[in-house]
This record gives sequence, C-alpha cells and structure tokens, in this order.
Amino acid sequence: MLYGNSQRRNQVGLNLSAMLVLLLCLLVLLIPGGITAEFELIGSPDPIGAVAGDDVILPCTLEPPINAEFLTVVWSVCDQKCIPNLVHLYREGRNLNAGKNPSYKDRTMLFEEELVKGNVSLKLFGVKLEDEGSYTCRAVKTGVGVDSQEETVIHLSVGMVSIPDVSILGVNDTGMVLQCVAKSWYPEPELEWRESEGQLLHADVTQTDKDPDGRYTVRSKVTVQKTDTNMFTCRVELQGLNQTRETEIHIPDQLYLLKGASYDSIVPTIAIVAGNMAIFIGVAVFCYFQKKRTSSGKHVDHDEPQSSAQMLPGKEDEPHGQDVSVLPGSQVNEDDGSDSGACTDSDEDGDVVKKVTDSRLV
Repeated sequence: MLYGNSQRRNQVGLNLSAMLVLLLCLLVLLIPGGITAEFELIGSPDPIGAVAGDDVILPCTLEPPINAEFLTVVWSVCDQKCIPNLVHLYREGRNLNAGKNPSYKDRTMLFEEELVKGNVSLKLFGVKLEDEGSYTCRAVKTGVGVDSQEETVIHLSVGMVSIPDVSILGVNDTGMVLQCVAKSWYPEPELEWRESEGQLLHADVTQTDKDPDGRYTVRSKVTVQKTDTNMFTCRVELQGLNQTRETEIHIPDQLYLLKGASYDSIVPTIAIVAGNMAIFIGVAVFCYFQKKRTSSGKHVDHDEPQSSAQMLPGKEDEPHGQDVSVLPGSQVNEDDGSDSGACTDSDEDGDVVKKVTDSRLV
C-alpha cells in the first residue's frame, strides 16, 4: 500500500515538472526578442576585392530564401574608430536616405527585383580607397511585440592599379637594359620580369617608393639577352585582390648590335626606323590613290565637247590622261604614262612593339 502511494506521488511530481518546463518555454516565447530567428544571413567568408573606380557587389542573402520585401535591411560600415556609418537603409518597401553617410549618396542600391528571393546584397558604385572596411548587413523582421533580426559582416578590400611602362635604357656588354615603372599602386604590389616562354628573369635592381597618400611606385631594371622571340614582359600583381597588369615589349635584333649605346643614342635609331615606316606608308597610300585615279580616268567619255581652253587658236590638242609623279625608286613606262613604281611590304623588324595587358587573376 505504501509502495503504491509513493509511486503515485512520483508520477504527480513528474507531471508538475513537465508543466513547469512548458510554462517557462511559453514565457520565453512571449518575451520581446526572445524568439528564435526565422532565418539567417549568408555573406562572404573571404574579403571582397575591388579596384578603385570599379563597381562592386557585397553579397548578402537570407537562408532560407524568404521574401525580404517587407523586412528592414540596414547596411553600415565601421570606420577607423569603429563607429558605424549608415550606408543604405531599406524599410517598408522604400529606400531611405535619412541618416545616410554623405559619402555614399547616390552610390548604393539593392537589387529590388531580387528581394522576393531573399537577396539583400548591396551594390556600391565608383569604389574609393576610403570605402575599404568591414560592412555589416542586417535584416530585421518586425512582428506584434516581437522583433527578429540577423546580421553578417563582409570585408571590402580596395586597391589601385595602373599600366606598367617599359622602356629601353641602353645596351651594355652583357645585354639590353630594360626598365619597368609601375606608378600609384595600393597596396604594395609585386613586380616580376618574364621571357616569352614564361621563364622568370632575375631583376638587376628593384626600388619601391611610397608617397604621402600611401600609394606605391615600383621601378625595376633587368638586363636581357637576345632570344628567338626577343619578347619580354613586366608583370605587376596584387595577389590579395587577384589583380594583375602587364606590358610586353619586343626588342629588334638590330638594337643588340649597338653595344655601349645609351638610351639617348637608341632613341634616334628607333625614330629613324619609325620615320622610314611612315614614309613607306605614305608612298603606299599615294600609290593606291594614284592607281585608283588612273583606273577611273580610263572610263572618261571622249565624245564630250571640248572645253573653251581647248578651242583657242594656236593650242595643240593635249592628252587627256592623268599626270604621273615620279617617286624616288619608282619607274615610269613612257609608252602609256602609268606609274610602275613598286609598292612593297615594309620590313617591321626594326620597330619596337609594346603590348599592354589588363587582366584579373582567377
């Protein structure tokens, strides 16, 4: 009998404990802010890289992808003093400018057609170096006495790049001396020289300078030997931002013969070659139009009335063919008056060729 009473008391105690736990759960649910979030925000675990002047998208999506049209979406950035600055505010179906940092005016947008899919990513136009920092994406769902919100942080890294300039400094006993200059880079870049087959070249000297604005200028010199292609590349890279710029230069074989020549003596040589090329192009163009005029003159109707000048007394009839100018090196066929000067292709081996590449590493 006593054993049965003890069992009943234990059962009642268990029932009371279960009821208390249930009541506590109900109280937690009724407390504002105590509700478990209905969603979470997915950003980017890795920093987002951008080049100054470009547009960039900071990813932020709801999971599960619920409709975000009636949520409050807040984008902010933490400055150097960790004070949040409002970048973009979307609430009650509208984009609001109240409290927005002036430096972001007319430079941000949400993809409103994607809100229904839970996409609350931010697009930032015309990125500046000052935009670098940690951005917070916050989504808030307001209910009756209950607010549910989630947030995630995305870091934006901003860099500056430029096209490297490659020039010939001169020729010494060991080869051709080239120089590459990359100006106004941020952060500090890496510079390397390569042959046409991709083989890394050892630079003679590389110097890096930093200006008061924090931008870097890199200068590098390399001595190269004559190769099958005589193609050499200066490549500058920002590994953290997956950005690379390179300039390729072709060295004519003739320049390797100018041992001991300096840049000042090589430049006139290149100018002479370029001048010869310009003369040839001019001759070729003249030949083309001369032949075109001669060809069109053959179709002139000789039955047309003579001009008043031809009707003057004492004037002998003159041929109606086109005048032909004799160019240096050309020959004239006296039988038909046509120009038989040779218009041949030029030899471009003496020309210095540069090729610039602007690319992003994958």
